[in-house]
Amino acid sequence: MLVGADLRGADLRGADLHGANLQDAQLQGANLQGARLQGADLQGANLEKAQLQGASLQGANLQEANFEGADLRETFFWQANLQGAQLQGVDLRWAIGLTLQQVESAITDKKTRLPNYLRSSP
Repeated sequence: MLVGADLRGADLRGADLHGANLQDAQLQGANLQGARLQGADLQGANLEKAQLQGASLQGANLQEANFEGADLRETFFWQANLQGAQLQGVDLRWAIGLTLQQVESAITDKKTRLPNYLRSSP
């Protein structure tokens, strides 16, 4: 169990954290490229400026997680719970498996960049 773990700046590239309990973990600046986080509980985790390229967050609980400044290129979000997740100013253009319902349940702002398939027409 990694609840509240301090993993700031940790190199977790390709780590298998499937189903891990990372509630309230401090993951600022952590390298999670290609990590397998399917079904992981990251509720309240701080992922500010984390590298999540190619990571799988399928079915993960991301409620109230902070993604400010995180690199989410090719990050897989299918069926992830993003309720209350902080996505202000985050670039989601290359994220995979996002739905409008997920984005609407998160906290976004005018600087949040959405994939083309989720952008509303002008």
